[in-house]
Order: sequence, then structure tokens, then C-alpha cells
Amino acid sequence: MSIYSKAYRDFLKKDFMLLVIAIVLLFFTFGLWMGVPVFVVGIFLWEINIPPFISIILVLLLISVLFTIFFIPMNIKVAKTIGKIKNRSTLRIFSRLQLIFILSSSVIFSLIFIVIILV
Repeated sequence: MSIYSKAYRDFLKKDFMLLVIAIVLLFFTFGLWMGVPVFVVGIFLWEINIPPFISIILVLLLISVLFTIFFIPMNIKVAKTIGKIKNRSTLRIFSRLQLIFILSSSVIFSLIFIVIILV
């Protein structure tokens, strides 16, 4: 895991503005990546009678996919760096990085929603 953390650290040293741009875009497009899955897809899944647990998982995964779209350029650059180090395909490493981002953001969003619901 140290190779990945070093690659992200080197990326942040060189292209910090790319991360800043992604965060600013996330702020201004909050309704797109949060509102559409919750209000449009969630209502659609409720109307076709999918069990609530599965619909919650699907909505959280869609939120995570839309959230991580903004970090694709960062993950591509890190995947290129790691691909050169490990002599592996950039696409393979990128898909793993993106999957990790999607699953981890899904867990984080689920924890946030649990806290919001319980409070």
C-alpha cells in the first residue's frame, strides 16, 4: 500500500489544483450527484417494489459513482504512475483504484446517512 500512498502524495505535490477543482465542482454540483439518486432513482425503485434494503444499497452505489466521477483524472494519473512502477496495465490499476474509491465513498455515505437518520 505504500506505493499507492506515495503515488497519491506525489500527485498532490505536482497537481494540487486538480484536486481543488474537483472539490469545487463537487460543491457546485451537489444536487446532481446527491439529489438525482436520492429523489429520482430512489422514488423509481420504491415504485417498482424493490425491497428497501436493496434500493438503499443501489442508491448509495449510484451516489458514490457520481461522486467519484470528479476524481477520475486524479486516479488516471496515479494509475499511470503505479503502472510504470509495477509494469502493469494502467487500465487494470485504474479500474481497481476507481472501484476502491466507489466502495469506500459508499461506506462513508452510508455512515453519514445512518448518523443523519438516528439523530
